[in-house]
Amino acid sequence: MNLYELTVVMPDRATSVKKESVIKLVTKLVEVFEGKVVKTDDWGSKDLHFTMKKKGTSSKKTQTGTFLHFSLELDGSQVKKLNEKISIEEDFVRHLLVRS
Repeated sequence: MNLYELTVVMPDRATSVKKESVIKLVTKLVEVFEGKVVKTDDWGSKDLHFTMKKKGTSSKKTQTGTFLHFSLELDGSQVKKLNEKISIEEDFVRHLLVRS
Protein backbone atom coordinates (compact mmCIF):
# COMPACT_ATOMS: atom_id res chain seq x y z
CA MET A 1 0.00 0.00 0.00
CA ASN A 2 1.22 3.45 -0.94
CA LEU A 3 0.22 6.81 0.50
CA TYR A 4 -1.68 9.23 -1.74
CA GLU A 5 -3.31 12.62 -1.34
CA LEU A 6 -6.59 13.50 -3.01
CA THR A 7 -7.95 17.03 -3.15
CA VAL A 8 -11.40 17.66 -4.58
CA VAL A 9 -13.03 21.00 -5.38
CA MET A 10 -16.80 21.22 -5.15
CA PRO A 11 -18.61 24.10 -6.86
CA ASP A 12 -19.68 27.13 -4.83
CA ARG A 13 -19.99 27.11 -1.06
CA ALA A 14 -21.08 23.66 0.06
CA THR A 15 -23.23 22.99 3.10
CA SER A 16 -22.07 20.64 5.84
CA VAL A 17 -24.58 18.03 4.62
CA LYS A 18 -23.11 18.19 1.10
CA LYS A 19 -19.58 17.90 2.48
CA GLU A 20 -20.53 14.83 4.51
CA SER A 21 -22.10 13.18 1.46
CA VAL A 22 -18.95 13.82 -0.58
CA ILE A 23 -16.76 12.42 2.21
CA LYS A 24 -18.93 9.28 2.28
CA LEU A 25 -18.76 9.02 -1.52
CA VAL A 26 -14.97 9.28 -1.63
CA THR A 27 -14.61 6.84 1.27
CA LYS A 28 -16.85 4.33 -0.49
CA LEU A 29 -14.96 4.69 -3.78
CA VAL A 30 -11.60 4.20 -2.07
CA GLU A 31 -12.89 1.11 -0.26
CA VAL A 32 -14.22 -0.33 -3.55
CA PHE A 33 -10.67 -0.09 -4.89
CA GLU A 34 -9.34 -1.85 -1.76
CA GLY A 35 -7.91 1.26 -0.16
CA LYS A 36 -8.42 3.20 3.05
CA VAL A 37 -9.03 6.86 3.88
CA VAL A 38 -6.53 7.72 6.60
CA LYS A 39 -7.47 11.35 7.21
CA THR A 40 -9.94 13.93 5.90
CA ASP A 41 -9.47 17.71 6.06
CA ASP A 42 -12.01 20.39 5.21
CA TRP A 43 -10.07 23.30 3.73
CA GLY A 44 -13.23 25.39 3.45
CA SER A 45 -14.49 27.66 0.70
CA LYS A 46 -12.05 29.75 -1.26
CA ASP A 47 -12.34 32.23 -4.09
CA LEU A 48 -10.88 30.85 -7.32
CA HIS A 49 -8.58 32.94 -9.49
CA PHE A 50 -10.61 32.13 -12.58
CA THR A 51 -14.12 30.96 -13.36
CA MET A 52 -14.71 27.26 -13.90
CA LYS A 53 -17.58 25.67 -15.73
CA LYS A 54 -19.57 23.22 -13.63
CA LYS A 55 -19.79 19.66 -14.95
CA GLY A 56 -23.03 18.71 -16.59
CA THR A 57 -23.99 22.27 -17.46
CA SER A 58 -23.30 24.31 -20.53
CA SER A 59 -23.50 27.81 -19.09
CA LYS A 60 -23.19 27.83 -15.29
CA LYS A 61 -19.82 28.95 -14.01
CA THR A 62 -18.43 29.34 -10.52
CA GLN A 63 -15.77 31.55 -8.96
CA THR A 64 -15.89 29.89 -5.54
CA GLY A 65 -14.97 26.35 -4.59
CA THR A 66 -15.11 24.21 -1.47
CA PHE A 67 -11.96 22.15 -0.96
CA LEU A 68 -11.75 18.74 0.73
CA HIS A 69 -8.42 16.96 1.20
CA PHE A 70 -8.02 13.21 1.81
CA SER A 71 -4.99 11.16 2.82
CA LEU A 72 -5.30 7.67 1.35
CA GLU A 73 -3.64 4.28 1.51
CA LEU A 74 -4.06 2.62 -1.87
CA ASP A 75 -2.42 -0.05 -3.97
CA GLY A 76 -0.58 1.47 -6.93
CA SER A 77 -2.44 -0.71 -9.41
CA GLN A 78 -5.77 0.81 -8.34
CA VAL A 79 -4.81 4.49 -8.65
CA LYS A 80 -5.69 4.88 -12.32
CA LYS A 81 -9.09 3.24 -11.82
CA LEU A 82 -9.89 5.48 -8.84
CA ASN A 83 -8.76 8.58 -10.70
CA GLU A 84 -11.00 7.70 -13.67
CA LYS A 85 -13.99 7.08 -11.42
CA ILE A 86 -13.53 10.39 -9.57
CA SER A 87 -13.12 12.31 -12.83
CA ILE A 88 -16.64 11.36 -13.98
CA GLU A 89 -18.32 12.41 -10.71
CA GLU A 90 -20.47 15.51 -11.21
CA ASP A 91 -20.05 16.66 -7.59
CA PHE A 92 -16.52 17.91 -8.33
CA VAL A 93 -15.29 20.82 -10.43
CA ARG A 94 -11.68 19.62 -10.19
CA HIS A 95 -9.64 16.98 -8.40
CA LEU A 96 -5.99 16.10 -7.95
CA LEU A 97 -4.65 12.69 -6.89
CA VAL A 98 -0.92 12.51 -6.15
CA ARG A 99 1.45 10.14 -4.39
CA SER A 100 2.80 11.52 -1.13
